[in-house]
Amino acid sequence: MKAKFKILVVLFFSATVSAQEIDTLNFYSDSFNEMRQVFIHKPIFYKYKSDSVQLPVIYLLDGQHEWFVNPLLSDINYLQYTHEIPNAIVVVIPFKDRNKECSIPNLKSNTALDRFITEELDTKLEQYNPSGFKMIIGHSFSSSFSLYSYLNHPNYYSAVIAHSPMDNFEKMVDLFEQNSNINKSNISISIGGIAAGKDYYHRKNYDQVKNKFPSFFKLITT
Repeated sequence: MKAKFKILVVLFFSATVSAQEIDTLNFYSDSFNEMRQVFIHKPIFYKYKSDSVQLPVIYLLDGQHEWFVNPLLSDINYLQYTHEIPNAIVVVIPFKDRNKECSIPNLKSNTALDRFITEELDTKLEQYNPSGFKMIIGHSFSSSFSLYSYLNHPNYYSAVIAHSPMDNFEKMVDLFEQNSNINKSNISISIGGIAAGKDYYHRKNYDQVKNKFPSFFKLITT
């Protein structure tokens, strides 16, 4: 019985994903000085919507990692199906060199990836009639970048979800603490277990930062 149930679940999500339309955008990026590619996942009802309907935008980083992106896409599809979240445009952004592209040499200056999302890609998405709600989601290196991008553009993003941030994490939390104009309730952070072979290094760093800035962690969602 359990085996049959699992098969039905897999078939359900496969059907849901396949019913969605996915656009591939290829364009020259001035920020990266090369051609870049992103994937636009449109909700199932997209082709039936009125031109007056504006859709939230979810930027999903690390698009080159199917093990990270696919479960999140399934979660988003399920939550939309159950009406827990509104239908949205999901922009999957793959990296060619994630460590280089997500690195944060200076917390107060815009990196190539930051300009790519908030300037170039933002313009390309106008054809999809996006709303003012924009969320960014990343993991590890890209989650640190997500926090950094929100730190520098608090009025551009409506929410940020950072899975296991580590790079420059303490410095960013310190800057968040110093800026009373940034809405910390828009920040969500998840972290894995401390056990060896799990999320040990990320979790150790996370616990140290949490102990140092308890007031910040009271304002965010963990």
